[in-house]
Amino acid sequence: MIQVNSKMAWTKETHREYMRELRAWCREHHVCVACNREEVIPGKKYCSDCAEKARLRSISRSRAERDKANERAAEKYHEFKDKGICVKCRKYPSNGKALCPYCLAAERKRHIATNRENGRMPREIMGDGYHCSMCGKEPLPGKKLCKDCYEKVCVSLVKARAAKRKTDPWRTFVFGKKVEQ
Repeated sequence: MIQVNSKMAWTKETHREYMRELRAWCREHHVCVACNREEVIPGKKYCSDCAEKARLRSISRSRAERDKANERAAEKYHEFKDKGICVKCRKYPSNGKALCPYCLAAERKRHIATNRENGRMPREIMGDGYHCSMCGKEPLPGKKLCKDCYEKVCVSLVKARAAKRKTDPWRTFVFGKKVEQ
């Protein structure tokens, strides 16, 4: 922790470091990071009073202020993603992904829990022969897809094949001579 004394030159960097260490200490000791006095709500970082104040503050913000905050958040997201740092915890390298392995696992767990709460079928049991592998409905006989998904996939395949024919350079040559299609 930073040793505070009267002779210390308070710069922006030293103040940031001090506040970062203070917030870390508060989180370790389950003290509110805003007021540094009250005990926090379990699983959160604010006490009930500060959480209510933050909620009211966010409600009272104008549309322009919210848009500006969203813009800043998007800039930070892209900045960290370009640097190769996890966009959620901003600590661990992300190995080319937006999230580190720890945040990715937590996000996956949260996503699965949300899907179960909403009554959606887990992807692991889709495509077992009794459910459509894309949506979970009953599949066509002898297929892994239901009628709707099968039609969508057929249309997508036709489009993909047409696009490949146009862009594949090997299709324009027959026996070393250029052929027009």
